[in-house]
Amino acid sequence: MTIAVIGKADWTEVHAVQLQAYPVELHESVVVLADKQRLGPDSCWCWREQGGVLGYLLAHPWAGDAPPAWGLGGQQFTGEPDQLFLHDMAILPAQRGKGIAAALLGQASRWALLQGIGHLRLVAVMGAHSYWERQGFAEVRGAPPLPAYYGEEAVLMGKAV
Repeated sequence: MTIAVIGKADWTEVHAVQLQAYPVELHESVVVLADKQRLGPDSCWCWREQGGVLGYLLAHPWAGDAPPAWGLGGQQFTGEPDQLFLHDMAILPAQRGKGIAAALLGQASRWALLQGIGHLRLVAVMGAHSYWERQGFAEVRGAPPLPAYYGEEAVLMGKAV
């Protein structure tokens, strides 16, 4: 069992995890997923076990109150990063409950602290806010409204590390 920075050869497996873990309306292309690593070359990780990817966390530095757009590549941010934005975390359904998500979140927190970034942020979609609350995240109050493509139940959430 290892957590490793996602390599070029891993993206097909990462995408396969997403396709199994999420409903079709949350699927993104492998190109869009891999583009997150352009913003965070060392902050996109996969959990490998017995040679295969069982889960992943795509995160990247970000700045400001507005989250990055969903489903698009080529995004940029200006200014000094003030958060590690957790774009996507997925675990194969058969592997859930084994501590993989907690290990990946711990990796993200440690990495952010080493970079001098004191906050994690994410957009919880499709009712996932209760999961993230259990992980210590809370709704970000006073943030601008989220774009409609995130869905009606979407919540911008954050956590100090």
